[in-house]
Amino acid sequence: MTQYDSHADQTISYLQEYLRVFYVTKDVFLRFRAGKKTKRAAADIHKTLLQEQTEVQASVQNLTTSEKARLLQENTL
Repeated sequence: MTQYDSHADQTISYLQEYLRVFYVTKDVFLRFRAGKKTKRAAADIHKTLLQEQTEVQASVQNLTTSEKARLLQENTL
């Protein structure tokens, strides 16, 4: 609603009510908020996955077409 080109009294009252409901219920999101430790762990895992992906791509370049197909089938499973 905030992206409307213009607002009437009714749309403004809707927005005020939405904002009120958000502030009343926003505490539910705190349970799922990632702390510094979780963010750091996720960043480390992401870095590791990128490194593994780079290694796999480098090793796949040396495979034959049938070996690539077999590897793809194994990874799909």
